[in-house]
Amino acid sequence: DVSRSTPDPQEPHPIPIEAARQQARALDSAIARIDSSFRDIMRSLYQHERSLTGAHERAFETLRAESEQIRALLEPAREKLAELFRLLGMKYTDHSSMNYMDRAGAMAAQRRRQNELAYPPPRPQRKVRKKRTPKTTNAEGNRQRR
Repeated sequence: DVSRSTPDPQEPHPIPIEAARQQARALDSAIARIDSSFRDIMRSLYQHERSLTGAHERAFETLRAESEQIRALLEPAREKLAELFRLLGMKYTDHSSMNYMDRAGAMAAQRRRQNELAYPPPRPQRKVRKKRTPKTTNAEGNRQRR
């Protein structure tokens, strides 16, 4: 558990745990945006592949190879990020197979579930019936309410 560890005296400015968690979340978001961008680029390239000339085909192959190399570098980054989340006591969910919009939706749904667990909805209260006051008659015979 990182929160109980003692700071390293050699480290000039130890990072508070919450700041480290925020940085880990920002890194996760940046990796997801990079991954989503490459997925969009590759989809666009594949769509235009049929209409390419010879020179364009070579450029396309170069782009494809470089994109695959970059995506291959993202895998170890995701593994290290998952380890960082574990060290910070956070849950890491790999949404790398999703595009950015699907990932955002999945993360929002996950936050809603966490909020529901943290703050359960209030239990409905039973309706309380008002007791009726008994009707009495006064000396003149008129009915009167108390």
